[in-house]
Amino acid sequence: MTFEPRITVGVPVYNGERFLDEALGSLAGQTFRDLEVIILDNASVDGTAAIAADFVHRDARFHYRRHPSNIGPVANFNALVRLARAPLFKWLAADDSLQPEFLERCVRELETEPALVLATTRLEVFGEDGRPLIADASGRHWVAANGERVPDRPSIARLLDRPEATERFRNVLHRMFGLQISTYMYGVIRTDVLRRTGLEGPYPGGDKVLLAELALHGRFRELPDVLWSCRIHPQHLGALPPAELERMLRPGRALHVRTMRMDQLRGYVGAIRRAPVGNRDRVRCMRALVGRGRAAGTGT
Repeated sequence: MTFEPRITVGVPVYNGERFLDEALGSLAGQTFRDLEVIILDNASVDGTAAIAADFVHRDARFHYRRHPSNIGPVANFNALVRLARAPLFKWLAADDSLQPEFLERCVRELETEPALVLATTRLEVFGEDGRPLIADASGRHWVAANGERVPDRPSIARLLDRPEATERFRNVLHRMFGLQISTYMYGVIRTDVLRRTGLEGPYPGGDKVLLAELALHGRFRELPDVLWSCRIHPQHLGALPPAELERMLRPGRALHVRTMRMDQLRGYVGAIRRAPVGNRDRVRCMRALVGRGRAAGTGT
């Protein structure tokens, strides 16, 4: 009998030996058992393959694939969606980990409410030593051991669970930043809806563009429980300056802030054009996009 998973968890990884065992172990320990795990190795040169092979040997739900050469982090990230067999999909970063009930709780929400396209939970931030980060004196930032300050923004869960598609789009555009993006990017998403989007673009902010497009397809649900952990360490992509991140995402491309903004603009326009909304809602989304551009031009 062929095993038909209800969720595919895709783990994109490059030289992830330091934290990969913990990440995969958190998947093996999920209370929700009907899953497949695809580990997609972007031509690592460390011990990543050996760690993955151990899980594949012990658990038939785990699968390992490897690119012959490095195709870049975003292309590797997106390739997992094409490999998924299940109706639900989730990315797991190779340096993050889940609490045992994460998948069970998110799958239950999506299977109960067809209008939802994404379900997630609140997250905690922790350092490379596995300990939760400490808030600074203001209480508005988490401080990592390497000095990186991570803003702690209030939840926007209520705004993204609204029935109006244009309002969800506007709230992603104007209110979603930093860890809020991670909260939703690493949620559980309907695979068929994800495949109708442009996926993540290979430029800074491409993840937020994807979430804005998903918001036009349906509601997001953020559960109030803290059921996954996002690791902050010197090598994670969020620690890179925008220019260095752009260089990693698009090797050999000329770098310019204006170019990055144009990439984002084209991504949002494409998302609006593909969305299953009427022309009036498309106009509203374009107006919200123009407003965002004016704010960016004034530094707000």
